[in-house]
Amino acid sequence: MRKTPESEHQLKLAIRDIVARNPLVSVAALQRDLAERGFKTNQGNTLDWYYVAKVVRKLNREKALAVDSQKIGGRKGIELLTKVRDKTTVDRIAEMQEPVNVCRREVRKGRKMYVYGLKLTAHTF
Repeated sequence: MRKTPESEHQLKLAIRDIVARNPLVSVAALQRDLAERGFKTNQGNTLDWYYVAKVVRKLNREKALAVDSQKIGGRKGIELLTKVRDKTTVDRIAEMQEPVNVCRREVRKGRKMYVYGLKLTAHTF
């Protein structure tokens, strides 16, 4: 006998609730907990082990897709921020040319200088 979409949705909600409380729950324990919550066959038996396992796999796939779409959305947001940061970096490179020129003038005067950059490496002019 086929389940109605509403009863299948209620079953999914119940399974999500049980799995949220114990992520490592077995299918047999899920069958027992679902029977306690009133999810049984028309004859009053517990739901079939294979059916419960299939619904759990379906829920896991839905969860994985939701996480993937969140990651993709996050990456797009980071890409937008990175583009803005690249423009800012290009502008700052022009600003950094002046201190470099000042350092070169000091070195020409015979002074030894150590300059530390963003990567914490020392450069001698």
